Amino acid sequence: MKTSFLLAALAMLGLASHAHAQGYPYYYPPGYYPAYPPGYPYNAPGYPAYPQDAPDNAPGSTQAYPGNMPAGTESQDDGTDGIAELLAAHNQYRSALGLPPLHWSTSLAERAQRWAEHLAAIGQLVHSGSGQNLAMAAAGTQSLTQLVQLWGNEQANFTDGVFPDISTTGNWMDAGHYSQMIWRSTTKVGCGLAENDGNDVLVCDYSPPGNVMGERPY
Repeated sequence: MKTSFLLAALAMLGLASHAHAQGYPYYYPPGYYPAYPPGYPYNAPGYPAYPQDAPDNAPGSTQAYPGNMPAGTESQDDGTDGIAELLAAHNQYRSALGLPPLHWSTSLAERAQRWAEHLAAIGQLVHSGSGQNLAMAAAGTQSLTQLVQLWGNEQANFTDGVFPDISTTGNWMDAGHYSQMIWRSTTKVGCGLAENDGNDVLVCDYSPPGNVMGERPY
C-alpha cells in the first residue's frame, strides 16, 4: 500500500469513491460499518468506542511527516506547502465569520496519519472518535483546497442553531463537516493522507473537538 503525507510534491491529489472523479466527504459503502460523519458528538448518548489510533503495525503502514517538522511538536505557522494549503482552505471559512484561524498541530497530524493508513488498509471509512472529518476518492483528481471544499460545501445546509439543530435539512450530518471546521472553540487541526488500490483517504483531526451537544458553533 502506498502511503504519503501532504508534501509539496503532492500539490494535486484526488479523493473520490469508486469510479467517481468527484470527491465525497463521506460515504456508506455496502457491507461496511457506516461512518458517523463528521465524528459522532462526543458527549452524545451511545458514543461509539472506536480506537483513537490505528495499529502501528497496520499492513503497509509507514510514517512520514511534512517538511522538517519533528514528530511530537506543535507548529503555529508552518510554511510547508501542503500544510499551508490545508490551513488556508480551512481558515477561509472561519475568516468569513470573523473567527480566529486554526493552527497546525503535528501531534494531531500524527494521529490522523495513523488512522488514514488504517482506513486505507481496511478499505473502510470509520471515524476514530470525535472532532474528525474524513474523505475518500480516486487518486489524482483534486487539490487539497478542493477536498476541504467538499466539507465546506455543506455551508449551504448550515444554520447557526444549538447543536444538533444546525442544518436546514433537519439532519446535522448534512452540515456537520462544515460546522466542525468553523466551530469557535476549535483551535488546532492536523491531517493525514493514505492511498490503497487507487483511492486516497484524507483524515483531519480537530482540537478541541466541535459539534458539542447543546452548544452553538460560534
